[in-house]
Amino acid sequence: MKNTELIQHLRDRPRMFLLDDAYETLVAFLMGFDAAVDGELFCGFDPWLRDFIKEPESSLHWSSVIRGKALRDQAATPFNHTKTVDMSAKSLLLDLLQQFLKRESRQ
Repeated sequence: MKNTELIQHLRDRPRMFLLDDAYETLVAFLMGFDAAVDGELFCGFDPWLRDFIKEPESSLHWSSVIRGKALRDQAATPFNHTKTVDMSAKSLLLDLLQQFLKRESRQ
């Protein structure tokens, strides 16, 4: 399965791969997949992500950077529920990963 196909499957049929709807579950699954393909999926993702979203270099893991961006994007809503932030963070993660893979031609 190609990396971009996996991303699309995670969008279309998340419960086929994930036990629940938590952002952390998606991150854990993707990190496990990355380990299974010897680091091919996320190779170079962290520096690309920080440059793409104009986030300064820090010791935060990329998953925390994405969750933080989702939180900032949701700050305008009156009720900032964890479920809403999780949905936003998951969507943002899959969008960013897809853009990264296409840009890097590692589909």
